[in-house]
Amino acid sequence: MKLGCNDEIKNLLPSIKGAICEDLIYKMNYSQEKAAALLGITQPMVSKYIHRRYSANLKITISRIKNNKMYIRAIDGFIKGGGNADVDSLINALLFDKEFVDELRTSESSLK
Repeated sequence: MKLGCNDEIKNLLPSIKGAICEDLIYKMNYSQEKAAALLGITQPMVSKYIHRRYSANLKITISRIKNNKMYIRAIDGFIKGGGNADVDSLINALLFDKEFVDELRTSESSLK
């Protein structure tokens, strides 16, 4: 997925993919290969996400995203649909939801 994005979105994208990756693996029992194919990442990156061995410089953590109400609603809808929805649409809906991004920005600044 390629987006014309600003730096904030570029920082959010890996964290959102990581959160979705964990849910695909642990809630939907997807293989690492299937999760990688859906997210447009490699299987080794999926392994890093699910074992939490990803870059320490990610500005928004996967755990904060997974606790976000908008994310929870979006991923629950995706799971209830059997994972048949387009993952890129799910990611775009989150990235371009002002409330979602603002809430994460606020939680990030409160940690500084």
